[in-house]
Amino acid sequence: MIEKFNNNSAYESPTTPFTPRKNTESCEDYSEVFLSHARLYVLADKYDIKELRDLSAHKIWATLKEFALYPERMGDIIGLVRYSFQNTLEKDKLRTLLKEFCACTVEDLCKGEGFQDLICEAPEFACELIKEMSTRLESSPPIAIQLDSPDRNTAKMLPTRALLKRSVWKGPNLVPLSIVFPKGPNDKVPPVRTQARSATILPNFVGLNFEIHNGKDYHQVTITEDMVGHKLGEFAP
Repeated sequence: MIEKFNNNSAYESPTTPFTPRKNTESCEDYSEVFLSHARLYVLADKYDIKELRDLSAHKIWATLKEFALYPERMGDIIGLVRYSFQNTLEKDKLRTLLKEFCACTVEDLCKGEGFQDLICEAPEFACELIKEMSTRLESSPPIAIQLDSPDRNTAKMLPTRALLKRSVWKGPNLVPLSIVFPKGPNDKVPPVRTQARSATILPNFVGLNFEIHNGKDYHQVTITEDMVGHKLGEFAP
């Protein structure tokens, strides 16, 4: 998937290709490098200067391709994503670029300090990231992503072979919710058993079966489109 990102012609330079300097040590802080390009992008977008907007997006893309994602440098990416999603609109080109990059590197980003805070602060980013990650199912081996949580006892990762496991945090108490998606059309997804009644139903949940705890036992529910945006607990009285 990273090859697809690196070769995406949508972010090629409208003028002269930009050749960024590659970071070679973990102490090299690139946060201002990324943010300077992002600020210029936002400014160009505000005044509808297409050439400058495209050039700024190209420079961010070119820099990300060369950027060595050291554990100490996760915050550089997190800061870029936070600023970009705070200052752009839905379906913006920069948002698309960043969600594609983060989907390629999410296993590393999850280990970085501040990523869980970003997921909570920017639900639009979290939703877009999940959608983008779903494109990996047909081309990548299964992966397991588990973020830290103050209440890990409520998380239940389901056993599976060719399935993708994810944990999504929604709600004020950061309640972990384990979601399983099929890798192929013949894979059967077992019900998602959870006590996370405050979890928000995302578009990706449609069609999945949930067993939601109502305080006494588990109530099985199949998620439909009209349930998106509601809390799981609303359907397990």
